[in-house]
Amino acid sequence: MSAFGEEDAAFFFGRETFVNGLVQAVHKQPLIAVIGPSGSGKSSVVFAGLISQLREQGSWLIESFRPGNQPFYQLASALVSQLEPKMGDTQQLREAAGLAADMQQGKVTLQQVVSRITERNPDKRLLLFADQFEELYTLCQVKEEQERFADTLLEAIHQKSLTLVFTLRADFYGYVLSHRPLRDALHEFTPQLLSSMNQEELQAAIEQPTQKLEVQLEDGLTQRILDDVGQEPGNLPLLEFALTRLWEKQVNRVLTHQAYDEIGGVKKAIANHAEQIYQQLSEAQQKQTQRIFLQLVRPGEGTEDTRRLATRAEVGQDNWGLVSYLAGYQARLVVTGRHEQEDTVEVVHEALIREWGTLREWINANRQFRVWQERLKVALREWKNSNHDSGALLRGVPLTVAEDWLHKRVDEMTQEERDFIQASAQQRDREKQQRDRRRQLTIIELGSFSVVALSLAAVAGVGWRSAAISQINSLTNTSDALLNSNGREAFKLTFLLLGGRICFKQILAFLR
Repeated sequence: MSAFGEEDAAFFFGRETFVNGLVQAVHKQPLIAVIGPSGSGKSSVVFAGLISQLREQGSWLIESFRPGNQPFYQLASALVSQLEPKMGDTQQLREAAGLAADMQQGKVTLQQVVSRITERNPDKRLLLFADQFEELYTLCQVKEEQERFADTLLEAIHQKSLTLVFTLRADFYGYVLSHRPLRDALHEFTPQLLSSMNQEELQAAIEQPTQKLEVQLEDGLTQRILDDVGQEPGNLPLLEFALTRLWEKQVNRVLTHQAYDEIGGVKKAIANHAEQIYQQLSEAQQKQTQRIFLQLVRPGEGTEDTRRLATRAEVGQDNWGLVSYLAGYQARLVVTGRHEQEDTVEVVHEALIREWGTLREWINANRQFRVWQERLKVALREWKNSNHDSGALLRGVPLTVAEDWLHKRVDEMTQEERDFIQASAQQRDREKQQRDRRRQLTIIELGSFSVVALSLAAVAGVGWRSAAISQINSLTNTSDALLNSNGREAFKLTFLLLGGRICFKQILAFLR
């Protein structure tokens, strides 16, 4: 259910009209937003359609990236591959990290980087493709960084330094519109709206690849598949998966009704396949599978649940062997890769989240924990970005909640998350100890002062009388200030001070 790539262009049919519109658009405007529902084929029309045709023209430099949780780094990685194409992978990683930091801090602008690239390629224009732009909001989550990144892109666009194409899920359109500069840009450069394929387009997508490979469909099978697909744009990944499974069951280069029944048709093919793979696992492996998939879904808050890229640490080091199996040819439920020299995994497509009932049950049963954990990841990242400043640690109720989840679900947290909570608790304990010591010292000092005042009252002569009165009044005022500043925390101290003030008033009466 992966998107069609450039290498699949020869078998990509049904979207020719839309792709031709994209090709025309990139020659007229510097910003092209491809917006459509999940599963409508946004990535495919760009990779297998637009980019494939632009490559043939030979006048474009093309790089693609996904924003992820570090959009500046992902952008920098795409740019470095053009700046230093012969550089080794490790060196490119270092250069990307440095460039990302410089762009975030304003030391280097995107226009400057693009200008350097185009200077080396004077006859070509740079096209950047930001696939799954909604990740800027689902994975980054720091509003200031989201807006700073969008502004960086827009500044380069307005300087006519590059052409930017991005795909966006329709249910995240409101996030884009909430940032005024981005909203104004989309008003100026009309988005390309992708909807469901009509019957003729779907028929072409089903029949033309088989004709090209000289494979036949039994009479009536195409129409049966079309009826099952319907007009829902989110069903395209399900169609792709069903056709893939159907292809595997061909008999003498013929796709049959019997095979279509066996896979469960378009609607049930992916769910049936996932459940079949799951049921073949041992009981221990099934528990591991749940642990893995819960980290691959980000629970929606006002939006649908979405897939997320998880690291080996997040799904559990001991679970990685099972991850490899789930990504293999037989299962094909997840996709593995590497990001910043770390192994990663994600759900093969969000259609699996919608259609696989067992996964939906896991998500709903663990929604509260996963929503909290995603918020914890944001707080953890802010702490790391602040160079572990104690002011960015958890406090109060958030820390109490975190300790409770740590007690209940410690095995489902990364070491970094556990360390963050423990560092917050240790900071709280240190601050409490410091407050307790200050209160104890204050009580001792006030007690000693009271003894001195009483001694002064007993031996006071005329010369000492006014000094004693002044000291006692000063002490009374100090006790009032302490009471006002410490509140309920100084309850015991309040009793001591009140008792002292009664004694002081008696002394004052005596001295008068």
